[in-house]
Amino acid sequence: MKPSETLTKNRMELPFLISDITPRSSRALVVASGYHANGATGIQAVEVATADPQAVFPLYTALFSGVQKQTDNTRLQFHLKNSSLTVREEKEIGKSGPVHIMLKKGANMMISIEDLIG
Repeated sequence: MKPSETLTKNRMELPFLISDITPRSSRALVVASGYHANGATGIQAVEVATADPQAVFPLYTALFSGVQKQTDNTRLQFHLKNSSLTVREEKEIGKSGPVHIMLKKGANMMISIEDLIG
């Protein structure tokens, strides 16, 4: 199956990747850089579960071509500027999609958001 054919299916492993052509100032309230009401100042890590890593890993590899990565048969991790994106095999929960987000809060604090697809 080609990556383009895989993308046409209802895949929850890619729910949050978007590319906007409209300037952010036209879509969202402009506030000071790094401000959010919950105190988050950035994203440290995002973790996505998939029951079918052999189908999903090539999609992420194509989307993040040129980005440093580590991989094995059950886990694919991309090292972005100051954060990471991990896609991992998860058969126990029987669902696919984002399962964990770690937000930065200040210099040494984190906000952990888990069980996103419960």
